[in-house]
Amino acid sequence: MKKSYLKQKLQVVIAISFTIISVVGMLSIGIILYSTYAKASERQTVEDNSQLVSQVELNLTNYLRNMMRISDSLYYSVIKDTDFSKENIDREMALLYEANKDNLVSLACFANDGTLVASTPVNTVKNGVDVTGQSWFVRAQKKPENLHFSDSHVQNIFKDSTHRYYWVISLSRGVELTREGSTFSGIL
Repeated sequence: MKKSYLKQKLQVVIAISFTIISVVGMLSIGIILYSTYAKASERQTVEDNSQLVSQVELNLTNYLRNMMRISDSLYYSVIKDTDFSKENIDREMALLYEANKDNLVSLACFANDGTLVASTPVNTVKNGVDVTGQSWFVRAQKKPENLHFSDSHVQNIFKDSTHRYYWVISLSRGVELTREGSTFSGIL
């Protein structure tokens, strides 16, 4: 009887020991797997975010360069060669706008006093709008040699028959306009 009791007690101790070792082993493996997964997941998230930021940077850089090329094309290939007393640039502006309309809301050229010289696709300024007070206009006047990008804002300068006003980031620059052989300042 004593042997049987001792045998049962030994079996219980072995069973409890085996259970404890199994539970400790499973917990250890679980913690190790969780830790490994968490680190791998964090590394992957950092890598994915880095790739996303790089892609956004590339897209934004390409977009900004494209906007600067459009501005340069309009200024150096069209505006510089035009005497506004004899001709206008509506056709050239419309052509440039059509080629890039996925990225543009409008193109406009103003004299330094705020009068509209040319624009596309709409060419009627809303009553009561003073472009000379807008930040993109003021910055281009202060530093005409630079290109200026504004913060995003609602473009509400022109009368639009669709009554839609878009959020835009304006690119502005100082330009030299010619009328009857003399030059005057403007903002593109």
